[in-house]
Amino acid sequence: MGTRVCNKKEPVSPDMIRKLVEKSNLDNLLELRNVCIFILTFAGFFRIEEVLHIRYGEISFHSDYLTINVNRSKTDQLRKGSQVEIFRGLRYCYLPCKQFQALFKRG
Repeated sequence: MGTRVCNKKEPVSPDMIRKLVEKSNLDNLLELRNVCIFILTFAGFFRIEEVLHIRYGEISFHSDYLTINVNRSKTDQLRKGSQVEIFRGLRYCYLPCKQFQALFKRG
């Protein structure tokens, strides 16, 4: 009575991300971009708004990790920004370094 039915969605799992990458055509620039967005959102614990505001100059590639400068975030009340590092060797997920480098070389 007066309450809506709540349909809980299943959380994204590492297996879902792995299957997404395996089934994607990474030669297609649009699919490559989308895969990078999904991986980055998952591996960096980002909200979609944060990912969509990341620019090329805010990503630094290193030998075993990448660094992303996040200028604005919903949880950044002081508006100072933050840095997020995503390391290679995450066994639960494909590291976006490889996909991002491919995207930036082609885009």
